[in-house]
Amino acid sequence: MKIAIISDMHGETAGLKAALKDMKAENVDLIYCLGDLIHGGGEDEDVVKLVRENRIATVFGNHDLKHENELSESATQFMDGLPERIWFDDVVLSHASPLDRKKITCLEDSFRVFDEADFRVGFVGHTHFPFLYEKTADGAVRELEKPYDGKLVLNKDSRYLMCVGPLGDQRLPQVPFQYVIFDRSDDSVIYKLLDVEI
Repeated sequence: MKIAIISDMHGETAGLKAALKDMKAENVDLIYCLGDLIHGGGEDEDVVKLVRENRIATVFGNHDLKHENELSESATQFMDGLPERIWFDDVVLSHASPLDRKKITCLEDSFRVFDEADFRVGFVGHTHFPFLYEKTADGAVRELEKPYDGKLVLNKDSRYLMCVGPLGDQRLPQVPFQYVIFDRSDDSVIYKLLDVEI
């Protein structure tokens, strides 16, 4: 099963639409979103609508908690019902961290998360700067190169923590829009860069 993981649209539909088109070409089976659907781009309602229309299972981000009087009643109900984390098998999906709401900004931040949260593969958003950390069977934690040009098959004896990157928010134009495909058939990941014109 191919699982797409997206995050941080911040009220911009262009990145989400490009990702959905790319996912169709990649034959993705399931999509998860790591939050921050709204705030920043002026298309909050449209982003929520696209997420709902495409049946994207979603966790809330910090910006999603600040939608008072900004969305339709239907969109508000949807946002208010979002969970903080989604678990399946040994995988956890969350906005900032599998452990709490503290952002992970460097390799050292991951030490506590690996030590205190029980997951094999964790996906996060929030920082907008993608990363890929591995904790090996001997306890060493290292940063890996993100697989943009080919997939990375995960080591069954290692644990992983990945930030998938953003699909929106022009406050950080130096970070290209991207998302991750997690293929359960061979336990691999690939980071997908998108060419999006705003």
